[in-house]
Amino acid sequence: MNYIESSNLASGDWTSDDPVQGTFHYMGFNTDSAGVADVPAVGVFTGLPGDADSGDISRLLIFNLVPNGDFEAALANWDNNGTGATFVRDSADIERVHDDVGNNSLKYTIPAKTDIIRFNLASLYDTFLANQNYLIRLCLTRSTSNDTAVFEYNDGTNPPVSAPFTNWTPKIQTGWDNDNSAFTGFPDDESLNTNITANAGARFCINSFNDPPQKIQNLGYIDDLRITRSDLDYYIRLTVPFSEAGRPDLYSGTYRFSVY
Repeated sequence: MNYIESSNLASGDWTSDDPVQGTFHYMGFNTDSAGVADVPAVGVFTGLPGDADSGDISRLLIFNLVPNGDFEAALANWDNNGTGATFVRDSADIERVHDDVGNNSLKYTIPAKTDIIRFNLASLYDTFLANQNYLIRLCLTRSTSNDTAVFEYNDGTNPPVSAPFTNWTPKIQTGWDNDNSAFTGFPDDESLNTNITANAGARFCINSFNDPPQKIQNLGYIDDLRITRSDLDYYIRLTVPFSEAGRPDLYSGTYRFSVY
């Protein structure tokens, strides 16, 4: 007996907690139909068991705060702080980075250890609300010709004054060659939680404003840059009444809940 058979995810019986800061909604609860052309609606049907409903499917989506984090559109809100670092949107060497989303990656060079590439966090979809405390969850895929690359959160000063200072250094990468470069997720456990207070001028940086850990990075690629908030509650809720037509009443006991 399925006690919630009439309460499919597309019905109004489910409610979602949509955390909002300012005017930004951090979570979406969407229902997609099989065969819809929009990505990722089609992809979420892949691999479902044969007895799964082939009509509609619902998903709880925590929004990526980084505009164009897959680098499929023209680059905006990135700069080299007036240094000799270079960066372009690249599709010629797409084999170098595992690209889950499309055909382009961010290709960069840092010829001197004092060079840096920066992304302005004020351009995040929620505008990186000033003085707001964030628990940031960050992940990306990357491939570099050096053993390691340095990523940094910085408020744009040297040394940083008003912002927490954190260096994020990926594990050593092996396998770079001309044909098929290795890629790795950053950080090693696929995500990084960092407590940050939003400050004016805050940047996500490739390389560092400080020595150490500044280093030359002859050639590198990043892709699928994601920043989400981990300090918010994301959930959907279904209220199951004690008594409902077409099924036995609910009593104290053990029930099994399953979902595809």
